[in-house]
Amino acid sequence: MFESDALEGYLSAVPVPALFPAQMAAIAAGATLDDTRVIALPTSSGKTFIAELRIVATLTRNPGTRAIYVAPYRLLSRQVERQLRPGLRAAGLAIRDLGSGYDPSALPSDDVADVIVCTPERLDGLMRLAASSAAGHTEAADFLDNCSVLVFDELHLIGRPGRGPRFELILARLRMRNPDLKLLGLAAATHGSQELSEWLGDEPLSPRSGRPTGTLELVWETDGTIKQRAFQANPSTVMSMPRRTAIDDAAVLLLRLNDEYMPALAICVSRPRAESLAKKVLKGSAVKGEQWRTSLTHDQWRTVLTAIEEVRALLGENHPLAQMMNSGIAFHHAGVPTHALEQIERLVRRGLLRVVCATTTVAEGADMPFRVVVIPHLNFPGPSRRLERDLYLNIIGRAGRANVAVEGMVFILDSDSKMLSGLVRNSLWQTSARDVLRGQLNNVSLGPATVEEWNDFADIESQVLAWLTDPSSYVEGQALALSEQTFSYDQGNNSEKQTVTYIVDQLMCHLETDGYAVAGSPLRATARGSIAQLTGLSLPAVHRLSLAVERGRDGWMSQLPGTMHLTSQVAELVARMTFEAPEVFQHGLWFRRNAKAADAWDALSRFAYQADTEHLGSTDHELDIQLFTDWLMGASYARLAEMADVAQAATALFGGQDESKRISDATEYIGKLVYPASWVWSGAQIVAGELGDTFPSFIRGAIEYGVPNETCVQLIERGRLTRRAALTISGLSDAGWDEATTWLLGDGNVDDAAALLTRADGERLRDLRDALEFEE
Repeated sequence: MFESDALEGYLSAVPVPALFPAQMAAIAAGATLDDTRVIALPTSSGKTFIAELRIVATLTRNPGTRAIYVAPYRLLSRQVERQLRPGLRAAGLAIRDLGSGYDPSALPSDDVADVIVCTPERLDGLMRLAASSAAGHTEAADFLDNCSVLVFDELHLIGRPGRGPRFELILARLRMRNPDLKLLGLAAATHGSQELSEWLGDEPLSPRSGRPTGTLELVWETDGTIKQRAFQANPSTVMSMPRRTAIDDAAVLLLRLNDEYMPALAICVSRPRAESLAKKVLKGSAVKGEQWRTSLTHDQWRTVLTAIEEVRALLGENHPLAQMMNSGIAFHHAGVPTHALEQIERLVRRGLLRVVCATTTVAEGADMPFRVVVIPHLNFPGPSRRLERDLYLNIIGRAGRANVAVEGMVFILDSDSKMLSGLVRNSLWQTSARDVLRGQLNNVSLGPATVEEWNDFADIESQVLAWLTDPSSYVEGQALALSEQTFSYDQGNNSEKQTVTYIVDQLMCHLETDGYAVAGSPLRATARGSIAQLTGLSLPAVHRLSLAVERGRDGWMSQLPGTMHLTSQVAELVARMTFEAPEVFQHGLWFRRNAKAADAWDALSRFAYQADTEHLGSTDHELDIQLFTDWLMGASYARLAEMADVAQAATALFGGQDESKRISDATEYIGKLVYPASWVWSGAQIVAGELGDTFPSFIRGAIEYGVPNETCVQLIERGRLTRRAALTISGLSDAGWDEATTWLLGDGNVDDAAALLTRADGERLRDLRDALEFEE
């Protein structure tokens, strides 16, 4: 495979599995060569291993260079870093996860790894930093210039609304900045590989075989008939069972499965439905749950108990998730804390769960060994309000993963809804025409009328502004020059090409009108625009932050330098600062309760452009501030749920009296706030200029993790401890990390403290102590 002795040594040092036919076809077509390639392989065909081979080969042939692996989801980025680490270590290469959120901060001060894993948003922040004059810009530019290969996973997502236009503009900017950079795109085999290859200037690598495992696809129709998909023929009837409700029927299917079909995955359209299905499966699992427990070895059961202990520590002793896991059942969605999600994923990989009911995050690129997938509903969130074919192909790829089972099974519960009727046969099971991928940039509205349209508009405007700060933008005909590099323009018809160019041109005019750019043959960002582009935020957010910073510059913000612990007063001011941005405000209680669907955009627009101060002083907005303040001070999800008033509708956010539902509400509520809020705080630091450079670096982490001091942030980032454990250790040691490090290295301190923690956190704390001793 390789001519290099070093590469041969790498292959002999790692347990290389037998290659699947599709992998061999990709390698034969040049996937490991130093060229731009799009790898179009079926799900579960080993795309990540091909990426590992490419990275090792390229960095070996080009010593001293680096690689970037872009993963579009947090779950996927964690998984990729974990999967690549052993093989890269065998090749003498270091890998580092740079995080998942937008962050324009400098690269880590210690040695930058040979391979970094990040989301597209983190790559965006790195590119913006490199084009700026901010601290760390030289290192960021050097890193990008020294990158010899960039891997972009799930590249076909460029064709989806929402983040798709952002992805294609990030790649367009990167390719204009680094025209010699080689890309390896990883895409679903049946969806858009040819279009993506044409855009990147590569010949498509068409797979020469299907998935290494078979997939048995069945639909349970509304009349009770269960039919099996048959290629080149009509579906064949297998059996009949009466239908009731979708949730009841999905539970029946999951409970009928034998042990050989476990673990099984149910993909649900929402968090409440995932939990409802899990509860129904638990209700019918009295016998099967006991049988499952007795089938486990002592070590296996100990592993399960360790996970349950952590879930109870995070969500409460009697939380339903812990009770479900005791019977081999779990739910997985945005209302579950990260550490609990990781425990669930770990149990699935070890075959120590029977059923997982999840939202679509698990379907997007997750490599977990499910044997059966059940799809209870077809009305998925999104513009079309139904399950799209590309997502369906990803979902069924979860069933029958390679090296786990020779065949996977998928059950679809059909619907008689007028909007969904015929979806299975006419779209999901359709094979008569090739799937064509198209960009979504031409669909961005210059006159947004919904919150979603405004978010898309603001995002693309920020991308255009970022490009204007890069030297690659110093060309004539700027709107056309940038447009021509996008996927939407490249694959569009004449009308779509004109639309893309018009949108970019109008955004440039808007930036000039608002003072973020100035005509100077060509158009360039002003000083104000240079600050705004580095924040990565919407222009209204930057304007509102500028005003808020000026109000706090001579007061509380001037007292931040040197702070290692947030007081409740400072935490409240930080919370108020983050809620100045529309990106955060739209996820708060006031907006979600007071802005009805019909006028949500109008309410957000009035807030964004400071035409309305209706929220100020309102009970809901003050509750937003109080809840987020207490989150920063370390309040548990259960405590936050207690603080929130009861909404009128039982199904609404914080509605009803069900404690576990309200805790899940609190987790999801905070989860939707912390990502944009930490981003906004970084923006506030940039807007504050030299004063912002003196702000304690831990505050961004404090916002993301919900902890009040430097030690807690370090314990979570370096030791992967839970919030509860980090708060405990910081209370025993010190708020400052230097002093806390001394305490951690003291005789017996860690062992004594571990007794106060869960088993998992105790092990993490000991591992951190060992790492600190090694550094010493």
